[in-house]
Amino acid sequence: MVISDELLESLEAAIRRAAAGDRLAETLALTGQYVTKVEQRIRSLPGGSEELPALRNRTTLLFEFATAMVSASRRYAAAELAQVQLLAGYRNSAGSSHRFGTQA
Repeated sequence: MVISDELLESLEAAIRRAAAGDRLAETLALTGQYVTKVEQRIRSLPGGSEELPALRNRTTLLFEFATAMVSASRRYAAAELAQVQLLAGYRNSAGSSHRFGTQA
């Protein structure tokens, strides 16, 4: 079975949307499907095909994009968590301080 360019392009677009939309589980599932289809495509090509380098570059660019999006999402989540921890620390210190006249 020959895997069409249209199928790969559709999967690539879906991976990009999922990664940009911070949907990690979907990104991983789609990436698994993509890898399977690329492997099938490679097996269907004649040895030394000129399509191999283009397919490699296309796949590399897709994975670099998805990795960048997922990494940015993780950094954002970590920064949010740090902010929550910082604010929780203020709440705890304010609740135990008689200077502010408040209790948590």
